[in-house]
Order: sequence, then C-alpha cells, then structure tokens
Amino acid sequence: MNPENQPVRVVAASGGVLWRMGAKGPEIAIVHRGRYNDHTLPKGKVQPGESWQDCAKREVKEETGFEAEILEHAGWVCYVAGEITKVVRFWNMKPLGEPQFQQSEEVRSVEWLTPREALEKLSYPGERILVKQQCPPGSQERRKRLLLRKVMRKLLTSPQSLQHRRLEAELGAYRLELGARNETYGGDASTLAAISIVEGAQEALEEGKVDQAWLAYDAARRMAIGSSGDAMLALDAVALRNEAEKLGSKWKKSTIQAILHEPLEQKRETLLPRVLKAMELRDLELQNAHFKVSRLGELLAFLTAAVLLLLGLILILAYWQQIPPPLGNWSRLTAVICFGALGGAISTMLSSVPEELGRRIPFHIIAVNLAFARPILGAAAAVAVDAFLQIGFISIAHTVSGAEFMAVSFAAGFSDRLLLRAVANLAGANTNKREPSEQGVPEKTSASGMKVPKPETPEKTDAAQGEPK
Repeated sequence: MNPENQPVRVVAASGGVLWRMGAKGPEIAIVHRGRYNDHTLPKGKVQPGESWQDCAKREVKEETGFEAEILEHAGWVCYVAGEITKVVRFWNMKPLGEPQFQQSEEVRSVEWLTPREALEKLSYPGERILVKQQCPPGSQERRKRLLLRKVMRKLLTSPQSLQHRRLEAELGAYRLELGARNETYGGDASTLAAISIVEGAQEALEEGKVDQAWLAYDAARRMAIGSSGDAMLALDAVALRNEAEKLGSKWKKSTIQAILHEPLEQKRETLLPRVLKAMELRDLELQNAHFKVSRLGELLAFLTAAVLLLLGLILILAYWQQIPPPLGNWSRLTAVICFGALGGAISTMLSSVPEELGRRIPFHIIAVNLAFARPILGAAAAVAVDAFLQIGFISIAHTVSGAEFMAVSFAAGFSDRLLLRAVANLAGANTNKREPSEQGVPEKTSASGMKVPKPETPEKTDAAQGEPK
C-alpha cells in the first residue's frame, strides 16, 4: 500500500429496483429502514465469494420477502457514509410468487410506490437519479425508448461512434493505470474497488449502454481517489475547487468551494472525505446535465423525423397533383426543398467550430444533434416561406423570378436574419416610406447589427448676435 495513504474502507453492495403492476400503474418497492430512519431501494453488502447478481437477489429476498428475477442491469450508485465509501450495483427485477416479508429491526416496512412517488420518498439523491433513468418493464414508455434506442444505436453507440470510441479509449487507459497502481502499492481497497467498477463499465459498454458505462466510470474515479498520495490529493482538491466555477448549479458550486476551502492546509483524514463529497456533487451535476442533453437529443430526433416525414408527404401529394397550384408544382417544390436544405447545411458548416472551444461535452453533443436537424428544418422553413409568398400572405412589389424564389429558399434555410432581409427586398422596401425630411439619409448600422443614430445637424447661428436662426 502507498505509504502516504491512510486505510480507506470501501464497501461493495448490490441491490434491486423491484417492479410490479399496481392499481395506479407500475410500482417500485421501497424499504423503510428503522436503524437509519430512511427510505431506500433494497440493497446490501456483497458477501465473500458471492456474485453481484446473487447478492442482489438475496438482499431483495431478505428486505422485501420476494424471490426475484433479474431483468437487466440498472446502474451504479456511489456515495460516502462517514468514513466508508460505498459502491452499489443495481438491477431491474420482477417479483416471483408470494411475498414472505417479516418486519425486523433493520426493515420496518415495504412500500409499493409509483416512480413519481418514489422520487419524492427516496432519501438519497443517487437512488433518485437511478430511478428517474429507468422505465417500467413492459410499459409503453419503455417500448418507445427501446425502439428509439434501436433506431439511434447505430449512430450513437456503434463501435464507430465518437462517444463509444472516446469512452472505450478512456476505460482502456484507466484500466492500465489502475493495474499499475495495484502492482506498485500492493492492491489497496480503493484501487481494487475501482478495478471492479471499471469491469462493470466495460460490460455496460459492450451491451451498448453508454450512459451506464459513463456513470460507472465516474464512480471508479471516485473510488480510486483513496489511493492517491497526500500531495496528489491536495492538488485534486484544488482542481475540483476551480472546476466548480463552471458548474451550472449554484448551490453545488458554493458547497464544493466551501468544503474545499484552503485544501493545502488540511490533513489527509479531513481532506479525503471532503474531496470524495466534492467529486460526488460534481459528478451529480454533470450527470443531471447529460440526462437533460440526452432527453433534448431524443426530442430533436423525434421532431426531425416528424418534419422529414411531413416533407416527404408534401412531395408525394404534389407529385400526385393533390395540392392545388401554384403550391402543388412538384418540380418547383423539390427545388425549394433542396435549396432550403442546402442553406441549412452551409449554415451548419460555417458554425461547426464553436466560439468557445472550452465549453463542456454536453454542448458539443447538442451541436451534433443540431447538425443533423438543421438542413431538414431549413428545407421545412423554405417550403413555408415559399407558400406564404405564393398565396400573397406577403405582398410582393414586383414580379419575382424563379431565381429570386430559390434565393429566398436558400436564405430560409441559412438563417432567420438573412431570410428577413431577402423577404424585405422582395416585398419592396418602399412600402414603409420615411418622412420627406428623412428620405435620402440612410440609417447606418454597426458591425453588431445595431442602428447608429444619425448625427444631429448643428444649428446655424448669426455671427453677429450668436443666436440661432
């Protein structure tokens, strides 16, 4: 063991998210523990020689009275309780047969709650996040999510995808680092626990569960911090304190900065639990951000698919002459869609390099999703603008040629500002006439697009009297 380190106690545990169909829909089993007076998912320590899965079944049986069948891996929860760092691995499970629950000093009662009720009842944030990420077995929401995952998996979780390749590379490098620590310092508890979690992360990655793999990777890094030397631990604390400046949650930011105040002057036994808690808060914030980004990505994918289907339907109806002219001109409509998509694609290319390369990973994930959606949305905008112009919703000052319509279609896909300028030119700028005193004095604009007020004309004065005329 590293001579600089104090012993760190790491406890491996396993548990289950036990589902059943109740009167109000899918329900989750929540246990009320009398010793701690809290509400948690059923879980417990892994015994020597016991597998994670066997431990989960045993603990669910002991705490709820149900024999249970494992459905799939649900995720990891890692937290610090006093001087103990606990790693819990959960599985989605379903009950088998009748319960044989007996109240004990450890478990006072078992409640079956809907997922929404469980989120309000559970005592620990890590378990609340875990439950929020699950879908009830057999539910319509689960079927929709599985269908969406099957559609998007080739792009998002295939071995060729950026996320998969990045995580696979990080797990491989981190596994080598942990192996070197294990050989150098004799296999302390923190390193062994981190190695076990990395193996679980690799299993999740091979199954295509990239989100779970990332959560496990974060948990492994928290576990391994216990094997760091005093100097490295202090530097990690300084880095965490500075990193908190970029967190979106104000209370997490202020909490991390408060508990890591002057880390270089703190002793190891005081600093280590503070660093672990700070890492837990940071990872919790990043997990929340990633969860929101994932949901936004799913929404963008759904909306993009819906717009694409509608565009295809419009083209089909126009081809079979089911749309009255002039809106139903199939060749013209096809050209409008193509120029709109071209404008959206070129706009995406020009803005592909973000202004701030220091932005976090979720920003770039959204940027990738928008890159796929922008050409399709540009084509839809071009169709809408073309329809407005043809039906006279926007009055046109002169006869518009086909080339001008194509230019407007391109502008509609490129940007809203360019679109407004193009439509204004077609509609005729003379429709909004200025007063005679203002004609011939064009307004100037700054580089940012803001209007610059015209300079006031100095009043003429009588040289003799000095009074204005």
